[in-house]
Amino acid sequence: MEGMQNYSSSLTANRSFINVSQKYDSHSVTAWFGAIVSVHLLGSILLALLIAASFHSKELLRGSCILIFHIMLIELLICAITNPLLNVTAYLHLNRQFAHVNCRALILLNATSQHALNWASLLLAVNRFVAIVHPHQYERWVSKVAVTSMIIIPWLVGLADTLPVYFGIGGDILLGSAGCAFKTNIDEIYGTIWFVIGAYIPIGLMGVIYLTLGLRILASNRSRQRINRLIPVDAVSTMARVTAAQKRQLSFAKMLIGSSVWYLICFLPGPIIVSRFPHLYGIGNPPIMRLWISGLLALCGYAGCPV
Repeated sequence: MEGMQNYSSSLTANRSFINVSQKYDSHSVTAWFGAIVSVHLLGSILLALLIAASFHSKELLRGSCILIFHIMLIELLICAITNPLLNVTAYLHLNRQFAHVNCRALILLNATSQHALNWASLLLAVNRFVAIVHPHQYERWVSKVAVTSMIIIPWLVGLADTLPVYFGIGGDILLGSAGCAFKTNIDEIYGTIWFVIGAYIPIGLMGVIYLTLGLRILASNRSRQRINRLIPVDAVSTMARVTAAQKRQLSFAKMLIGSSVWYLICFLPGPIIVSRFPHLYGIGNPPIMRLWISGLLALCGYAGCPV
């Protein structure tokens, strides 16, 4: 997860955090910062334009579209505020220009937003699943109470699972050699549970739902095509309507599969590497590796997420 770091031993953690005066390759740091700023700006502008465009259509501010609007707002918060603050802090520290920031508050806001986004995206996937598999139940899922709940619940989950970390349970939030970071306490398991609740569960379930829906739609269209070959259709207009419906469903299936693949590629590598392969961020591996792997990749996911 962006801005967070996990170590396999207290010795590794202490040596890494104490050596804040280490000089890193300026070209690597500049290249990373240039790439990260470009994604920040492009993602923030695109999200702002999409949000502004949503206000011009009442259809985009009703039902499940409100959930998409909510997700875009969270992504804008991450792209335009929380991630830039973390990355600027990292850039300054990598260049030995130390900034005084409240890392606890900053990581609380950033991690809460990231986890809220993951759970909001999962609830949107559930909403789409109900719309396709159980359309007769869909009206209940787009009622004011249901939509409001699906907006509030992700924030409650994100805040609830991050507050223990804020108060030092599972590890420590420190200002290290590459800015704000989270150092796991090897004697406590909550550091791993935090990733499971905030990333693995929502992203994993969302991937399963989208892949299931995509394959279901593709299979349904193949069955319909076989039936159409056997049964002659006299009305050309009817055939045209069926073909148009099939094309829309195929497009929707591709979008669902694309969304799941996008999430898996952009959002799972960071938590997996940080929690399961902490030695990659340990001694001998400069923190710039963490910023490229779990920072830039995740940011690309927030900036261009195909909700």
